[in-house]
Amino acid sequence: MKQFLAFLLILFITLSSVQSIPNQFQKRQAPKFTECKGKFPEKFNVKLSPLPLAFGKTETVTVSGKLKKFISDGTTLRLGISNGDGDAIFSESADFCAVQGSPCPAGPGTKFNTPVKFNLRNNNTPGPFKVLVRLEIGDEILACSHGTVEK
Repeated sequence: MKQFLAFLLILFITLSSVQSIPNQFQKRQAPKFTECKGKFPEKFNVKLSPLPLAFGKTETVTVSGKLKKFISDGTTLRLGISNGDGDAIFSESADFCAVQGSPCPAGPGTKFNTPVKFNLRNNNTPGPFKVLVRLEIGDEILACSHGTVEK
């Protein structure tokens, strides 16, 4: 009888853990960023970390690519986040050239992979969120990319 109870206990534990395994391995889908409509002199790739967006904490926006034109001091990186209805919930820019590892000033052919940190304010709005990332100097937009973050 003890062996039968031990067998049932082991079977129950095994079935319980097997049920939870798929939930542990679900990987969060990284958002796909695409170039904004319009013509811009530069193109870049965008990566966000952490996911989901770190409202109330620090979000790192990493932009990478290869310059086609010259970029100079005064270049900024703008991050805009809106909710599913299109209402802006965050908009801020950071001095791109002040970030360690930034290629500023740099000319054509220069490769870059620059992480820029933003302190996101607390937000209780449910996702999905639309994210806009632009590289700007003054009123000129050098590059623009957008994507959707599910939660």
